[in-house]
Amino acid sequence: MSHSKKLIQMPEFSSMSNLEKLILGGCVSLIEIHPSIGVLKKLTTLDLRWCVKLKGLPSSIINLDALVVLNLFGCSSFDKFPEIQGNMRSLKELYLDMTAIRELPNGIDLESVEILDLKFCSEFEKFLENGANMKSLKQLYLNNTAVKELPTGIANWESLSILDLSDCSKFEKFPEKVGNMKSLKKLCLNNTAVKDLPDSIGDLEYPEVLDLSDCSKFKKFPEKVGNMKRVKKLRLSNTAVKDLPDSIGDLEYLEVLDLSNCSKFEKFPEKVGNMKSLKKLRLNNTVVKDLPDSIGDLEYLDVLDLSDCSKFEKFPEKVGNMKSLKLLRLNNTAVKDLPDSIGDLQYLEVLDLSHCSKFEKFSEKVGNMKSLKELRLNNTAVKDLPDSIGDLENLEVLDLSHCSKFEKFPEKVGNMKRLEVLRLNNTAVKDLPDSFGDLEYLEVLDLSDCSKFEKFPEKVGNMKSLVELRLNNTVVKDLPDSIGGLENLEVLDLSHCSKFEKFPEKVGNMKRLKVLRLNNTAVKDLPDSFGDLEYLEVLDLSDCSKFEKFPEKVGNMKSLVELCLNNTVVKDLPDSIEGLENLEVLDLSHCSKFEKFPEKVGNMKRLKVLRLNNTAVKDLPDSFGDLEYLEVLDLSDCSKFEKFPEKVGNMKSLVELRLNNTAVKDLPNSIGDLESLLILDLSDCLKFEKFPEKVGNMKSLKHLWLQNTIVKGLPEAGDNIGEVIREESNGNHLKGSDDSKADAVEEEPQYESLKKSCCWIF
Repeated sequence: MSHSKKLIQMPEFSSMSNLEKLILGGCVSLIEIHPSIGVLKKLTTLDLRWCVKLKGLPSSIINLDALVVLNLFGCSSFDKFPEIQGNMRSLKELYLDMTAIRELPNGIDLESVEILDLKFCSEFEKFLENGANMKSLKQLYLNNTAVKELPTGIANWESLSILDLSDCSKFEKFPEKVGNMKSLKKLCLNNTAVKDLPDSIGDLEYPEVLDLSDCSKFKKFPEKVGNMKRVKKLRLSNTAVKDLPDSIGDLEYLEVLDLSNCSKFEKFPEKVGNMKSLKKLRLNNTVVKDLPDSIGDLEYLDVLDLSDCSKFEKFPEKVGNMKSLKLLRLNNTAVKDLPDSIGDLQYLEVLDLSHCSKFEKFSEKVGNMKSLKELRLNNTAVKDLPDSIGDLENLEVLDLSHCSKFEKFPEKVGNMKRLEVLRLNNTAVKDLPDSFGDLEYLEVLDLSDCSKFEKFPEKVGNMKSLVELRLNNTVVKDLPDSIGGLENLEVLDLSHCSKFEKFPEKVGNMKRLKVLRLNNTAVKDLPDSFGDLEYLEVLDLSDCSKFEKFPEKVGNMKSLVELCLNNTVVKDLPDSIEGLENLEVLDLSHCSKFEKFPEKVGNMKRLKVLRLNNTAVKDLPDSFGDLEYLEVLDLSDCSKFEKFPEKVGNMKSLVELRLNNTAVKDLPNSIGDLESLLILDLSDCLKFEKFPEKVGNMKSLKHLWLQNTIVKGLPEAGDNIGEVIREESNGNHLKGSDDSKADAVEEEPQYESLKKSCCWIF
């Protein structure tokens, strides 16, 4: 009967005496259980989870002799548990998690219970005083409750294997005598207020997990822990511990030791060679200065994290025995170099030295690190790499970004067949070796902001996997013709390459190119083959002050979404521009020589933003009225623009229309049908005399600027317009200032894109 959402009350149970399981989970309207439930002598499972309106159970529940599982998980209104004594000897699992219960009755008999779950009972404060009778208890979950302490009788819970008190923010003191808890395997005290543990904790020989992470007041670990032979995971992260006892070295089964973010931890124990099973050692964000030589004997260690240890200066000399090490993080440390023995770590996969500002020299012998996949040296002081770096045949990521002193890449890199990502941005490299062309799996090559980089290798046609090539802010003048063979290239960035003049003629094979940025370059034109880039989505030529002519045949660029030609010297666009049916943004702003927009634009159905401000256009073709998805049309500061198209009623999506500082005298009546228009700016149109008569459909209009026009008034229909800011003047500034414009746009957060597009924001 689970999830019967309309069930309010259960009927009498007297006719169901043989019922063994009653599943009512998710009956969100159920308020009470009929008292006759006590007749169900064979009932083994009562599942009431997520009965959110159920407040209690009838006292007759004590007669359920065979009940094994009682589940009240998620009964958020359930706040009082009945007294159960004697008869419920079969009860093994009691789930009260996420209920409103504050306590368990003192007379309750839970001697047979093996699992007691009270997690997320935020009102539960006090555990049973007679807890000593819970001899069968194996799992106790009190996490996220308000308990402050446990009864002393806990020491007699010999069967308990899991005790979870995590996130009990008021829990301060663990009982002194716990030595008899012989079966305890998992003790979770993380995010509690405990300051220490009793010495008797060291007598627990079977615990496998001890979690004290995020116990910010925990300062001292017990001295004698040598008997805890089977502990596998010890989590002390985000505690106030300063050191560990020497006996920690005897934990021969320990696999995980986490001391991360222990900001006061200074010294790692000297003798750790017996910790033969240790796999993960996390010391990141501590104040350790060094590690003992015995660390080199941890032959099963696969993760060693020392990242953000700002005082760590020297790595141990002998690390060759750490044969299993896969991940070594030393980023943001004070290390200057690594020992030659680092080259013997043949299973190392990740080596991170990023932001080690004092690190100058990489080890010469790295050729044996055959498993290395990721090498991060970014933001270091390295000047070069050894030739042996070319033998790292499994390397996938090499990051040297922001290494301002790095000048020369090794000549022979052809063996780095699996290299996928190479970051050299913000380095002092001037060129790359010819062997780069053999990196057939390279996907990302970043040379951005390499202010001395002049020449790209000639033969790059074999780099068939290259997806992203960034050369922005370099001094390259051209690209080799072989660049056209990069058939998987998706992003090519040459922005701010002020010396780049000529794009290669044959680019038709770059079929997957999606983003091409040429803004702020010296290019004058593009080859005709550009029209074949059918997957190109973004083409940015903004601020190319010498760019004069857009290619004639661009109709095949069906995927183009954004075309930026602002601040160029283009005079016109080819008629084929109308074939760009997916174009959403077209920016021609500040093209002072642009005079004429193509006649046929009706096929540009998806155009949303058109910027023509500060151009020499005089009018727009009638086909403009068919741009039904256009949201922003900016013609501001077009001093020669005189006439707005007559039929614009179909531009139902238009939100922003800027005609300020133009020569328009009037607007067509169809302007009144622009029902989505929010902003209409006609300010400083010195010849504008008359506002259209019929504007009643402009229900969304909130901001209308007419200052510095010669209109005498608004039509009566204007009273039906939404909350309009009417600013009218005969040549005089009105009550609305430019600052008031800025305030007005801030009131319209749904038009965030408009704020970025306005010259005058209101």
